Amino acid sequence: MQLQRPLSIDELVADNPQAVPMGPAQLEANYSVIQDEPLSGSNGNRRQKRNQGAIQPTTRAIVRRIETWSFTGQYNPLTHDALCLDVLCNIPDATEIGELLAVQMTAANVQPDALFVSKIGSGNVDGSDKLISCGTKCVQPYNAGTIVTLTAKPASGYSFAGWSGACAAFGVNLSCSVPVNAATSVLATFAAIPKPSGGGGGGGGAAGGGGGTTTTSFALSVAANNGGIITGSPAGDKAINCGKDCGAKYAAGTVVTLTAVPPAGKAFLGWTDACLAAGTNLTCTVTMNAGKTAKGNFAR
Repeated sequence: MQLQRPLSIDELVADNPQAVPMGPAQLEANYSVIQDEPLSGSNGNRRQKRNQGAIQPTTRAIVRRIETWSFTGQYNPLTHDALCLDVLCNIPDATEIGELLAVQMTAANVQPDALFVSKIGSGNVDGSDKLISCGTKCVQPYNAGTIVTLTAKPASGYSFAGWSGACAAFGVNLSCSVPVNAATSVLATFAAIPKPSGGGGGGGGAAGGGGGTTTTSFALSVAANNGGIITGSPAGDKAINCGKDCGAKYAAGTVVTLTAVPPAGKAFLGWTDACLAAGTNLTCTVTMNAGKTAKGNFAR
């Protein structure tokens, strides 16, 4: 039995079928007759009984109940081997099973190395290895230490608002690289883009009413200091290349990637304003759902 929560030792000694398998439908390995030690020169497998399936990523405890019953069938008086009715002793007959001798409960609390992705709002999170597609497949086991690159893909009418959990340091960057160790959780948040509001028309009269206007674009203003340059992609009503051109207008919902280019031999110290969460990464993504500013700071 695999449980999606850890198990306490007290639950193993209680008559609790929710924690310990007890029903016939939960039988994983049928009864087998315990024989004497294997003969010398044999393959040694006579006393072994293995049953192991794949552990699900959400499993937190594996529980086994092992029962020992007396064998009441015939046996060889010289070798003491059981002489089962089915000859092979694979399925002892009901008449060959006597009283219950002992019951042993065994459990192991496990913490599989798995990545758990969840999301708020409309959009997908996809792994570069194609194993995560959330959407539909949001949980995946990995070998410990595997680094997984995730990409957030907002749905139409939504923008990416940022990462939480193991990807929190990547802020509003669309991509995140996260090492999987034990249970690793990542949350992606997508925010609805505000719908543009229309202006009201003027009153009637001989001259007629004025038409309404609709805001469909937002301005992005960029600043750089100490000789650094910031470029923007894609271009809006013009390309951002600041030092020189430090602003542009973009259609609502456009995701703009800003790139900091330090002068030769100088360091990039980090972003402020709309790019604050990007820290000292050379790139920052800004979703244009309002007028925004971003500043890149460079060492003197």
